[in-house]
Amino acid sequence: MPILDALRRLFVPNASEDPRAPYLAHYSIVDRAGATHQEGGVPVIFFEDAPAIAKLSLLQRGEPAREWRLRRT
Repeated sequence: MPILDALRRLFVPNASEDPRAPYLAHYSIVDRAGATHQEGGVPVIFFEDAPAIAKLSLLQRGEPAREWRLRRT
């Protein structure tokens, strides 16, 4: 059934090789020392690249000495 195939692709992205499967890649923001960006003591993980890039640009403006960069996991 096409509906079951679509649901399987959505909820089990690692079982398929679909590059557009949600949550297949995670993005985190790390500084030059390798420390992950945290908010409220909890490391922040992004599931899409657009919000991660927006947050990265804000962090680079606010704390340029830490040399923030995006890491895909």
